[in-house]
Amino acid sequence: MLAQKREQETEREAKVVMHEAKQIENLKEEADYQVAKAKPALVTAEKAVNELSKDDITELKKVSNPIKAVYLALECTLVYLGYKSFDWKIAQKALADMKFLERLRTFDRDGIPDKILQKVKTLTRSADFNIERMTKASKAAGGLAKWCKAIREYGESILIVRPLQQKQAQMKAELKEAQDAVALKQAEVS
Repeated sequence: MLAQKREQETEREAKVVMHEAKQIENLKEEADYQVAKAKPALVTAEKAVNELSKDDITELKKVSNPIKAVYLALECTLVYLGYKSFDWKIAQKALADMKFLERLRTFDRDGIPDKILQKVKTLTRSADFNIERMTKASKAAGGLAKWCKAIREYGESILIVRPLQQKQAQMKAELKEAQDAVALKQAEVS
């Protein structure tokens, strides 16, 4: 009687463990879906930066009084790169950095702080943030604007994915403990 009761309890726990495993799989699928949804933005960002040359950047650096759209493209870019303040002189100095394009290519797009994403979101949703107008004014400004917008879209998707991945990791650890407990009980019942 006691053995039968323990066996039933073990079977119940095994079903719970199987249900938890299914929930983890569902979280993984959701995270994978969100990452896949974000990939086109990442490809767009990489393409935008890779199409820029040092000559494009030099041309932009020489602009003495940019239109608001060009100014915004640089402001967004420098926000991503960690600049705390912004004016055109700061932008020109950043553009003069020999590693400017490399910094964009190697930018940590998976670790963008929420505060920076919010700031960029505000800037990129401005009526003056018009990629077509930016591109007409300067190829470099247009490319930087495309990069900023695409990185923002990717970053927003990652903000959805991170909690899913963290919850999945936590649930995996809990599942492992539960599986070990069930395996122990099954061994005792056998």
